[in-house]
Amino acid sequence: RVEGGYVRDKRDNDGGATNYGITLITYQKYYGKNMTAQNLRSITYDQLVHIYRDGYWNKIKGDDIDSQSVANLCADFVVNSGTGAIQQIQKALHNGGYGYVVPDGIVGRFTMKALNDADHRKVFDIIKKWRKSYYNRIVANNPEKKCFLKGWLNRLENIHYDL
Repeated sequence: RVEGGYVRDKRDNDGGATNYGITLITYQKYYGKNMTAQNLRSITYDQLVHIYRDGYWNKIKGDDIDSQSVANLCADFVVNSGTGAIQQIQKALHNGGYGYVVPDGIVGRFTMKALNDADHRKVFDIIKKWRKSYYNRIVANNPEKKCFLKGWLNRLENIHYDL
């Protein structure tokens, strides 16, 4: 819903050709190096589901996160920022009072413990606040990215905690 359709924004040197949030490089990883931007334009629903589940949802072990709201927030972070967002989630947890979480980029036992055993609303708020700060740090470090900040923040504000 939030990803939209095909875009090729010349200002986005990280993404390039993208359709429904899937970059051409990611599409080629799943369906072969011979895939082109035109193939990506025609991505099927089944291909989208496969990539989102395997490349993003499963990376955060979304099925194992007890709170759907926390799982959705984490998955959306990884979709929007790549699998490096896992380490950002872990940094948020570590700095937010869950010091036993090691920011190693792997959702293991301690990360899952923090996501599931703590107050889910608190965890949601910690990750959301960190994510906002993360986007602002990106722009502070690379002012050319400022053109994307409003969209990133709007996307984040549309993710709500639901009981």
